[in-house]
Amino acid sequence: VDEITTTKKVGLLDIVQYSRAGGKNSYLDIKERWWTGNYYDDSNVINVKEEGLTAIQGPSSGRSIRAVIKISNITITGWYSNLKL
Repeated sequence: VDEITTTKKVGLLDIVQYSRAGGKNSYLDIKERWWTGNYYDDSNVINVKEEGLTAIQGPSSGRSIRAVIKISNITITGWYSNLKL
């Protein structure tokens, strides 16, 4: 799939979801710095650094975001062993 279009609401991945998935040892660890959907205080957000550890910085630091979409009612009809996810 090259593109998925939706008219549904999309949320930002938060630090709890990242931790529950395994944090820096999970498929969510992309070796880039990104913002979570969590505010730390009025001026700062929680972000995940390149090495998978968390940090607290202001949103003006120019990081990217990670959207999370729940997909349900999907049937997998085949599997390709050379497929990388």
